[in-house]
Amino acid sequence: MTDKLADGTAAGGHGGGGSSGDKPAVYLLDYGAGNVRSLVNAVNHLGYDIKRIESAADFERAEKLIFPGVGAFGSCMERLEALGFVEPLRAYVRANRPFLGICVGMQCLCAGSDESPGVAGLGVIDARVARFADGDKAVPHMGWNGAALPVPASSSVSASASASASAGEAASSSSSGEAASVSAETTAASSLSSPSSAQASGSPSPSLVNPLARYYFVHSFAVKADAAAWAASPGLRRWAHTLTTYGGETFVSSVRAGNVFGTQFHPEKSGAAGLALIAAFLGTPAAALSRAADLDAALRMQEPGGAGGAGGAGGAGGHHGVWASFGADVVPADRLSRRIIACLDVRANDAGDLVVTKGDQYDVRERGEGRAVRNLGKPVELARRYYAEGADEVAFLNITSFRDCPLRDVPMLEVLRQTSRTVFVPLTIGGGIRALADPATGETVSALDVASEYFRSGADKVSIGSDAVEAAEAFWRRGGVARGDSAIEAIARAYGAQAVVVSVDPRRVYVGSAADARGHHVVECDVPGPGGETLCWYQCTVKGGREPRDIDVVQLAVACQALGAGELLVNCMDRDGTNSGFEIALLDAVRRAVTIPVVASSGAGRVEHFGEVFERARVDAALAAGIFHRREVPIADVKAYLVAQGHMCRTEL
Repeated sequence: MTDKLADGTAAGGHGGGGSSGDKPAVYLLDYGAGNVRSLVNAVNHLGYDIKRIESAADFERAEKLIFPGVGAFGSCMERLEALGFVEPLRAYVRANRPFLGICVGMQCLCAGSDESPGVAGLGVIDARVARFADGDKAVPHMGWNGAALPVPASSSVSASASASASAGEAASSSSSGEAASVSAETTAASSLSSPSSAQASGSPSPSLVNPLARYYFVHSFAVKADAAAWAASPGLRRWAHTLTTYGGETFVSSVRAGNVFGTQFHPEKSGAAGLALIAAFLGTPAAALSRAADLDAALRMQEPGGAGGAGGAGGAGGHHGVWASFGADVVPADRLSRRIIACLDVRANDAGDLVVTKGDQYDVRERGEGRAVRNLGKPVELARRYYAEGADEVAFLNITSFRDCPLRDVPMLEVLRQTSRTVFVPLTIGGGIRALADPATGETVSALDVASEYFRSGADKVSIGSDAVEAAEAFWRRGGVARGDSAIEAIARAYGAQAVVVSVDPRRVYVGSAADARGHHVVECDVPGPGGETLCWYQCTVKGGREPRDIDVVQLAVACQALGAGELLVNCMDRDGTNSGFEIALLDAVRRAVTIPVVASSGAGRVEHFGEVFERARVDAALAAGIFHRREVPIADVKAYLVAQGHMCRTEL
């Protein structure tokens, strides 16, 4: 197996078609947006080659087709149209050939999306994609949630799911390394997809989805599964395979009819459960995967005069379209978990080697003679360790300047490439996401091009710091008007808001009264000031905290959300390295000001600090670094504590 994504071509090369040995010819439909490297790595990790669709003729060669989509619905469909792929893709799906659509790749099966009015989808599913309401929850829906199947607990599907969960746990606790992990994933896949005697007699196959697991979601738009949606799209009942609830809204988290399968979640970012799903899709012969009659029935239900009610077009029985036999009031539980993120501050030490370090209030050098850069390990090795220990995401913060380095040679790109080969949870990269001057050519490389290179190297999200402060300042100078020229806007347009994280480094400015803050947002401080002050505002900084700016954290948060950021990572310079707990007043102020997800950072020292920040500041995720690096507080202990306090966490690995 070859991995050629670094130079823009898909792993496995191109040519020929047909099976390699007894394995199917797996093809990737890559329209040029987002992180496809992780999917390619997942397929390679499971023992398969994968080729890229490069022409309409390749659709005929594909025996299994995977279509991962990120970004905007309209951009995706327009790009497919420009490539001449819309009709070949539609024909492939309607011919009931094995297809896996991921995220926007699933949404494109629908008639259209409110995200891109006027842009038609493939129209295979007669349904529209709509935006989540954000009045009672953060949007995007970001994190690990369940996918519910409406089957009895005693069914073979649930038994298979239990076997899968057990195999996944065995993989996570195994000390025999990657081979054991692949073996467990294969076992899990077998339990989810092996043809049974019932299937041989014509009954539908088991689900590819493990209803006991959690999968990683990141999206602002979804196919709703409420009474209005069922009524507007009668055929949707037969397509709906699993449902998920987020903040009071239930949506279709996977679709399936015949050999056509789609997930709103990202299996390639969902750990062992996601790998098991991909393995099941790849390893099951098309004849055993499902019946062509299921797809025929689903398509007929959408035709004029088709039976759209429960039990129509083939009946309500069987595994595909089982939601057709349930009333519109069936609502799965919201299983969104609290995210625990491991952060790795990466910089070059004095010898030029990349190391993971940790600062005390942003000072990363050891105290005393020599003042060497604090070295807590190698970034790729630590990332793999955190994946095995149950981190829900891994974030790399590049705190070394590579201004004189050509983009293609930036060391963090190789860190991402190596990490994404064996770490199958979301990866964020921060630092250096800005316009660069290439010293080799003298040309300026835009922030969007820099971000694109990180995405191609394995990142799922990019974090913007100093440039975000400058963009927010410009936004308010224009009277709160977005002009479309910031890095936030450019990257969000191309890859979606969920791909853009804004990382802010504020510090307390104590004041005697609100009037002393000169219009800045004032809060009651967690920690009194040196003169006994009980009020403060949080001043944003740039250049790693070295330069203060006249903008407060609430002003920045509101501006960055308006510009298109999908998540805020809120640090606190006063708390960094203190192990004294998160800055609750700061985080609560930000949480109240925006509707996008908020990640708490800086100050964690005990498991109780995580419970406190989720309870009091209502953040969506919590991040820590030093206490995880030094094993002072294991990730498993944090999650065990949160579960004991009544919080949902992803404990199945």
